[in-house]
Amino acid sequence: MQEVQLIRLIYLSRVWGNMTNTQLDQILADSRENNRQRKITGLLFYGGTSFIQILEGPESEVIKLYSQILEDERHHGCRILDIHITDKRVFENWAMAYVHSSKDDFEELSAVLTGRIKKHQQASHELASLLRKYLGKKIELI
Repeated sequence: MQEVQLIRLIYLSRVWGNMTNTQLDQILADSRENNRQRKITGLLFYGGTSFIQILEGPESEVIKLYSQILEDERHHGCRILDIHITDKRVFENWAMAYVHSSKDDFEELSAVLTGRIKKHQQASHELASLLRKYLGKKIELI
């Protein structure tokens, strides 16, 4: 039996227009159900005008999902911050954890992630761990 290769993909995207709480709730509900079926875990971080998302799971499923995200009219300017093969999930129990933050906090986190990638080329696992530590108790564990 061949072992499934896991990857972790971290991306940044901007939101078209204004996203209502109802729209965001629907995205989370759909993501959680779809991710469970695909064996994908991760975190969605929303900063009012943009998303940072971490997706972990079987390589083919994560790539398919990211391709769908690229076609999703709610996103634009998608940019992969990191993609990495991994043998361990950081968000193993979360079909899709969620964090809503102020624009300032989001911009700070985005700058930290982007700067660390550019300057240090640090591993995706470290970036995901940094996100988890930075976000602390703000994560909605569902």
